[in-house]
Amino acid sequence: MRAKPVSHTIFYALDAATAKELYSSGEQIDSWSHLGRQGIFVRAEKLEGDIMNRRQFFQTAAVATVPRLFAQDVPNWGGNVLDVHQHSRQQPDSEWTHMQGCGVTHAVLLTSANGEAHAKEEMAKHPNHFVRFVSVDPSRPDAIEVLRNAVKSGAVGFGEMKSRVAADSPEMKRVYELAGELGMFVTVHFADFPQFQGDSTYNEGITRLPALLKAYPKTTFIGHADGFWANISADVEKTAYPTGKVKPGGLTDKMLSDYSNLYGDMSANSCRNALARDTEFAAGFLARHQNKLMFGSDCSCRDGRGRGKARSSRSSKVSASRAKLSRRSRNWRHRPYSARSPGRTE
Repeated sequence: MRAKPVSHTIFYALDAATAKELYSSGEQIDSWSHLGRQGIFVRAEKLEGDIMNRRQFFQTAAVATVPRLFAQDVPNWGGNVLDVHQHSRQQPDSEWTHMQGCGVTHAVLLTSANGEAHAKEEMAKHPNHFVRFVSVDPSRPDAIEVLRNAVKSGAVGFGEMKSRVAADSPEMKRVYELAGELGMFVTVHFADFPQFQGDSTYNEGITRLPALLKAYPKTTFIGHADGFWANISADVEKTAYPTGKVKPGGLTDKMLSDYSNLYGDMSANSCRNALARDTEFAAGFLARHQNKLMFGSDCSCRDGRGRGKARSSRSSKVSASRAKLSRRSRNWRHRPYSARSPGRTE
């Protein structure tokens, strides 16, 4: 696809309350954006026209992640912004509306196998602004056939793979093997602990991920969700959202350093919580892995500004089970990502 890639990306970690720069990987920024809560601001420089392949699409987009946007009619992040975690939605133009609201120029649509038609329609409306991943329940007997056919019809990756099988189960290993064979990315939702009463684990076993990274060197893994981000610390609490200072030497920190085929998806509350719980550690973490971390929203708001809630293609699948839970058991306010902030809670 034709676009304007960025020759390099500059990361900034800012204290939202004081605008103090915690870390900068390059040149100074021109102006400060005052954020309502601790945030990470990322900007890219030196735009040049070129043809981008799939890997460049991820590595060269300017990105920015913030919990809230204030007093900005049209956010301008100083260049192209790629959202690597936007779920395909049900309403026409809803993906594009969200992107326009938060200043995103390009996005990876995470699409279920039965939602490909809608994704293709949206991609046709906005050429060169989307690429598409596809997901399927890996326990389905025809899962590999479904994924292979999706690649033939234009998908460039698999994900979000979020299922109740183990990360190193035979079902998921088939997915990794196919991804390596076809040169695909795989976005995996790692959750070793339930987020709320009635929830379950997903792709449990992140501590066994190093063995998978070794076994499938041709597969590019994109780590996502609370299990991945909780493990930036060497001490991991038995909860989806750990608190307190980070103990250096965490598994995720080590894996990002040791394995060239692992990247980090910075979307949702899981990453926000991981960085905000220890800003001093976060500054060093961003410095070490600035070329391995990618912005993603995983946001459910309708307009990209925190207002309303759009219905994603996957939301209908979970709404029935969540409806069975009591309002009290589904009280999200105890989580670090409060109800005042837009976004999902993964």
